[in-house]
Amino acid sequence: LAAPSNGGVSCSGTTWNSTCSFSCHEGYVLGGSSSRQCGSDGSWSGTAASCSVRDCGLLAAPSNGGVSCSGTTWNSTCSFSCHEGYVLGGSSSRQCGSDGSWSGTAASCSVRDCG
Repeated sequence: LAAPSNGGVSCSGTTWNSTCSFSCHEGYVLGGSSSRQCGSDGSWSGTAASCSVRDCGLLAAPSNGGVSCSGTTWNSTCSFSCHEGYVLGGSSSRQCGSDGSWSGTAASCSVRDCG
């Protein structure tokens, strides 16, 4: 059995009752069977393993502001800005992590106060 793209495989052998375990590199999530066993009929149990890049999902622009993103998958970044007359709160930039969550805190734009 071959390692999935962006992952690895570790096998105890290729004969009856041997097992192969699959893993994915950082920032990827495993699909299919994490472990497969060689059966008495000469075929492997389970389904082919695959590794898909983690997706953090879309980040919305703050009210009275904008967002610019390089993507929504692992290592992508989003930068936030506010319209004229507003000041940025929260994180000005966020990165999609290997765990599928965005770093930092939600951006917000509040009206500038001259006090």
